[in-house]
Amino acid sequence: MTSVYVFADCDGVRRHIDGLLLSAKLEEVREFSSRLDAALKKCGENAKSLLAADVIVAGGDDLLLMIPAEKYIFDLLEKVIRTLERDAGLPVSVGIGPTIEVAYINLARAKAKGAGRVGGGTR
Repeated sequence: MTSVYVFADCDGVRRHIDGLLLSAKLEEVREFSSRLDAALKKCGENAKSLLAADVIVAGGDDLLLMIPAEKYIFDLLEKVIRTLERDAGLPVSVGIGPTIEVAYINLARAKAKGAGRVGGGTR
């Protein structure tokens, strides 16, 4: 069975946290961290139920999914990612590919184009 790998990264996390820390807004850092963690976990659960994804990483500001190729539907993946963006309050860049390495490279390409972009993958 072939798989599709999806590597997603929330954009601007470091900049957001730095701003809060340098303003001594520690409670807001705690709340942001909890919200981001919950958003990633929810996204992983959505990916499991909608796409039969195996969640490899769902933490920090990253999400790595392995989706059976026959279950991969771009529109459903996009719905999962848009929910993550809404819940995290940040844009999310995504790399998609037939291997982890290709997905990672496509993520780097997407991020180079700006926040909230998708690299690789097809509809």
